[in-house]
Amino acid sequence: FSKTFSPGLRMSYSVLPVQLIERFDRRFGRYKCNAARSQQLAVADFMAGGEWDRYLRKIRLVYKRKHDVLTGAVAEFLGGRVKILGSEAGLHQLIEVDGGGTGDELVEKAAAAGVFVNPYKRLWHCRENAPDNQLLLGFGGLTEEDIVEGIAALKTAWFG
Repeated sequence: FSKTFSPGLRMSYSVLPVQLIERFDRRFGRYKCNAARSQQLAVADFMAGGEWDRYLRKIRLVYKRKHDVLTGAVAEFLGGRVKILGSEAGLHQLIEVDGGGTGDELVEKAAAAGVFVNPYKRLWHCRENAPDNQLLLGFGGLTEEDIVEGIAALKTAWFG
């Protein structure tokens, strides 16, 4: 919620089944929320009035477009050397790079070109079992132009 709505508010919410509300209140009822009461009430009104749903529909379209730009740029610039894996997964894209080096080398080459990528193996519990040529490309905070420029830069950095 915080990432989608406004990280600066540092606010979240829970949706609980009726049978858990009393238990939740007993356990967390004295918890002090750091979000101002006025902000909480404003967000509650925003959600109750349907604006939150409208906002989510709009932002989903924005992120869908960015996702499509990313996958199109990967296909155009990186062609058969990069395979997209599991393409409907949030604000990032998992890719597998063939022939560009190890994950650490790919990250270093990308950084030298001004592009930030994450090695996927950092997310594995047993990193020694992780594929070394898979990376995560985040796109949520980028413009469509930044995405295309970044992928073009990766082509040069990784494959010359």
